[in-house]
Amino acid sequence: MEKISLTRKELENFAIHALGIAKLALRRMSTQFLAQLLQLKINEDTRAFRMVDEIMHLEKMRQGIADLTCDGLRKASDEWIVFRCYNGNNYYLTLADLDEGDHDINQRVRDAYEFDFPFLQDMQRVN
Repeated sequence: MEKISLTRKELENFAIHALGIAKLALRRMSTQFLAQLLQLKINEDTRAFRMVDEIMHLEKMRQGIADLTCDGLRKASDEWIVFRCYNGNNYYLTLADLDEGDHDINQRVRDAYEFDFPFLQDMQRVN
């Protein structure tokens, strides 16, 4: 995988213009999650659009069912969308391969908490 350095704003602009997810709450997607979508798009991987479709589906589910239990995983193709619910909103933390180890996935979740959503980390400690 090629490494590139982008700001959060550049990642959000990419998400709006390249993936058509302007209507989604980008502030509820971790920087890491946006970077993973960008990497899929750069590699011309159609999974990027499938992920966006799944996110749109999850967002519609949240709007229609207020008390939906939603923390966890959503399978999308050969990957999982890892997300967490807070105050009735989904927070998208990372993408995970089906054959990936739990340690790596958990580390990315912790990174998303630390860098983007510290209030979710505090909530995790309470539970």
